[in-house]
Amino acid sequence: MRIPRHLGIAALLIGASWLWGCSDDTEKPVDSGAGDHQVIPDGPAGEQKIYLDGPVFYDQGPDMAPDQAVDSVIPDASPPDKDCGKIACNCTYNGKKHYGKVQFVTSFPDIKVREVTAFEDLKVEKVTAFASSCGKWEIVTSLPDLKVQVVTSFEDIKIRYVTAFPGLP
Repeated sequence: MRIPRHLGIAALLIGASWLWGCSDDTEKPVDSGAGDHQVIPDGPAGEQKIYLDGPVFYDQGPDMAPDQAVDSVIPDASPPDKDCGKIACNCTYNGKKHYGKVQFVTSFPDIKVREVTAFEDLKVEKVTAFASSCGKWEIVTSLPDLKVQVVTSFEDIKIRYVTAFPGLP
């Protein structure tokens, strides 16, 4: 029996289940020697699911030819992150959080910002304590969480100072 190369390991595993006679009413593991996986008869329309480390392959049962074994492949992908603009939805930019203790510097900043009155990337509220949520900045002169340089052009992000509701727009 010849299995096409483009089907790879999936065809080998499903072909092995076909050879060993797994059907929809069995729950025994397919023994192909290729690693840990199990057959569970709860796929769509009574099809078997063979669980591997990543994708799910559907087997149509023992009457299917091995070269037609892979009916569909569902990749193991997480849902895409919501687009929040230049700043990530978790209030970070280039791995630096945008809340907490902030020091204004003139050289070697973590981020360059431009102060605007509209169309900001981040709304910033200056606080004196408890800067623990997105957009709340406690201004310090030493030991900052984030070093910021204020520029008039070529900024990384644009900020607008607010007195209430800081964070992402």
